[in-house]
Amino acid sequence: MTEPADEYIFKGERRHGRGLRMTLSAYNLKGKNTLERARQLDPNAITLKGSSKHRYLFPLDDAMRKQIEPLRKPYPKRGLGEIDNAPQSNEETGGARPTSPLLESSDE
Repeated sequence: MTEPADEYIFKGERRHGRGLRMTLSAYNLKGKNTLERARQLDPNAITLKGSSKHRYLFPLDDAMRKQIEPLRKPYPKRGLGEIDNAPQSNEETGGARPTSPLLESSDE
């Protein structure tokens, strides 16, 4: 897993740290860190712990496969809809809702 990304609530919107830093640099704000600079424009700005991402490796040859095998972990399963609170989660199966074209073709 990657380290969680830094995210902020700035002017009522959730913003990724990189995007917020670009916005703040346009204003030439001075400060020790991003939150301090953001609070110069929005005193209610707060920092949040962002999400982590999974990292995947694909071995190109047998030597590389031997090197990365000890790092191997099981593939992550989908969360259950009633637990993971994902916006597109299907409560019955824990998966995403099919798109409308897929729903229409399943009626045939």
